[in-house]
Amino acid sequence: FPSHDMGPNEFRDLEAIADASPLNALRVALARSQTAHLMVDGHNVLHQLKHAWGQLFEGGIPGVNARAHLVQRVVEVCDIYSTLQADVWFDADRMSEVTVTPQVRVHFSGGQGVDRADGRIEGTLRHLYGGPAKPARGSKRLQNVFIVSADRDVRAVARSLGANTMYPTELALLLGC
Repeated sequence: FPSHDMGPNEFRDLEAIADASPLNALRVALARSQTAHLMVDGHNVLHQLKHAWGQLFEGGIPGVNARAHLVQRVVEVCDIYSTLQADVWFDADRMSEVTVTPQVRVHFSGGQGVDRADGRIEGTLRHLYGGPAKPARGSKRLQNVFIVSADRDVRAVARSLGANTMYPTELALLLGC
């Protein structure tokens, strides 16, 4: 990335890069030291990246080791970028939250059935960023909010609120996988 002492032409170039994809938009925000919020659908990401992290699965599903590996990779990226905040969500029978670092929180959904974390992500996104009035697409409030999931419903809710959506493969590039 270019240095922080960029001229006007370099900023226009960064705008073109940011418009190309959500991953590029996140990279540009981080290069500019802007605050960014990453919300990760943990089990969805692990299933989508099974080709890379499948050796960490237990009985064909992402267990403790796979979850810990994903969280550790997110922590490493947040250690590099002090303006990046991340929330990683996992399906679980009991609801809980763990603050791993000041920048990274891990949430366990609680509840029963499938896609429990999806509902919690959607609810949190609506609570934090939806507010009483739906923000316009590209709203400053959601400009640097990035939801990582391949789940169609999670992505639709995020987009309806004006947040950026990234596929797990895009996150893998950020994590260096």
